[in-house]
Amino acid sequence: DMEQAEALCDQVGFLQHGRIDLAGNPRELVENAYHGHKEIIVELREPASPRLNAQLLNRGFQAANAGRTWSSFGQFGKVDAENISAQLEQAGFAVRELRVRQPGLDSLFIQLNKEAVETSSEQAA
Repeated sequence: DMEQAEALCDQVGFLQHGRIDLAGNPRELVENAYHGHKEIIVELREPASPRLNAQLLNRGFQAANAGRTWSSFGQFGKVDAENISAQLEQAGFAVRELRVRQPGLDSLFIQLNKEAVETSSEQAA
């Protein structure tokens, strides 16, 4: 898995459309992509309504897991997480879990795949 690759490998590469799109030292790739920002992950008890989804999108979150998991990157700390959790619950979100973590290769992999899908969608349009 990505955590093991991050811990054990000196070099990793990500394939896009049969070609190596990004390669390098795992820690350097993550640092270059996120510049020391943390990832905040919000897991909802149930998918949110379209109105609530729009609120998360406007706050810079990206959806995964059929709208039950949302993530964003920034300079987050414990106080920020508590404030965000309270704000989300006041807005009507059923928050199951909220966590702040250092992004890793898994975050980078997801980001690269989303960018590839968005690029393919734009080219098809």
